[in-house]
Amino acid sequence: MSVYLKEFSTHSEYEAYIASEGKVLPNVSICTTESDVHYNPWVETRVVAKFNVTDTSNPIRIASGTSNIESIEIDGVTQPSVTTGYTFETTGEHIVKYTFINPKKIAGKTFPYCGDNLIEVQIPDIVESIEYYAFFNDYGLTKVTMPKNLLNIGYYAFASCNLESVEIPDGTKSIGDWAFNFCDSLTSVTIPDSVTSIGKCVFEYCSGLTSCTIGSGLTSIGREDFAYCYGLSELTIKEGVETIGQNSFSYCTGLTSINIPDSVTSIEMYAFGNCKSATNLSIGSGVTSIGDGAFRNCSGLTSATITAVNPPTLGTDTFTSTNNCPIYVPSGSVDAYKAASGWSDYASRIQAIIE
Repeated sequence: MSVYLKEFSTHSEYEAYIASEGKVLPNVSICTTESDVHYNPWVETRVVAKFNVTDTSNPIRIASGTSNIESIEIDGVTQPSVTTGYTFETTGEHIVKYTFINPKKIAGKTFPYCGDNLIEVQIPDIVESIEYYAFFNDYGLTKVTMPKNLLNIGYYAFASCNLESVEIPDGTKSIGDWAFNFCDSLTSVTIPDSVTSIGKCVFEYCSGLTSCTIGSGLTSIGREDFAYCYGLSELTIKEGVETIGQNSFSYCTGLTSINIPDSVTSIEMYAFGNCKSATNLSIGSGVTSIGDGAFRNCSGLTSATITAVNPPTLGTDTFTSTNNCPIYVPSGSVDAYKAASGWSDYASRIQAIIE
């Protein structure tokens, strides 16, 4: 049996790893012959960043916060001290590697404001938390390799970056407010079933986003999470989501169809307001309340179908400027809908679902 030492920092913290069984043995003493124990050199515990340098006359920012940085290696040379700025001798691409004091997190405000010089980041699998403002306003950053063991993404972590894609790992639990806000180049995102909490405005103003899948572990979509994602045309909300928050998808003018699953009980005010390209709306059977203006100015609608037997509580102006489209409800509930508060304003449009 071969036992490998799996490194989790640059100097002292190790775990035993039984290669033949794929098993990690934490906090153990290894008693074996020297020939049976090997250091595994393939476990990278450092953050690896690629910088594109166009100016060698002035230092460029390679870090903003250094409280968690133990050492920095630039183009294979370990630097004598940890610094936030560095003057490169040549233009072109350069590799910078960071060793953290606590390798399981990228501390808050470690890399913000690196401008257009920071273009790519590889985050090792040991990292569990990417904290607040970690890469904020790194507008040259187009590619990030996320760690497989990531649990949390902090607020504003990647806001105003130029990411073209992002893969949120299975196992991630939470995403903070504004985490990917103003990532204009982001085209697709999948929020895995493991995510149980997201903040507000997480993907707001991601104008290039075209497709999004929201996993079943999330019970509430936060306020303005996808507002002003003008290019969003494919939206999948899995069963499990219960609340669609205020303005969550307002001004998603690329949506052509809105499908809300049976698990959703509450659609808050202006949730889908001004989704002008949507032609079809389907609301599941679990809905109990629909807020003010939830579908206001969805002027392209040709039909709206609601399968809830009991009329949900309805806010004001919910279906104002929706092309006078028919509103289909269960055949046995037509009269109840026509008589219900708020729904009576749309009585002439309410019809039985055609089986």
